[in-house]
This record gives sequence, structure tokens and C-alpha cells, in this order.
Amino acid sequence: MSQKVTVIKMNLKNCRARRGLTQKEVADALKVRSNTISQWETGQREPSIAKLKLLAMLYECSLDDLLSEESTE
Repeated sequence: MSQKVTVIKMNLKNCRARRGLTQKEVADALKVRSNTISQWETGQREPSIAKLKLLAMLYECSLDDLLSEESTE
């Protein structure tokens, strides 16, 4: 697994947790299946740029927060 994928998966999970959302709640908001969120957070798959933008809005964070190694935790 590349370092980029590791960073993204950790940031996705941390940002979701900070907002107090479940994977199902995020999946419902993005109109995807719950296992898709799980796959993003475990690094099995990566979200598209469009989904990353929606995640940033939902989590009230920036794309940098989702993509950067120096994400605010």
C-alpha cells in the first residue's frame, strides 16, 4: 500500500470520527454503499475527486485535510 493511500485512509477515518458520523450515515449522504466507505477507510479503494469534495463538505474540512500528511487531527 502506498504512503498516499495510507494517509488518505487515516484522514478519512479521523475526519469522519471528529464529526461523530457512522460509515452508514456517510454512505447515505453520498449515496454509496456502506462497504464503499469501509473500503476507502481501509485503503482497498480510493474515492474519486468528486467524492472527496463531497466528503470535505460533509466533514466540514478542506481537501488538504483529507489528502495531506499533516492533516489536523
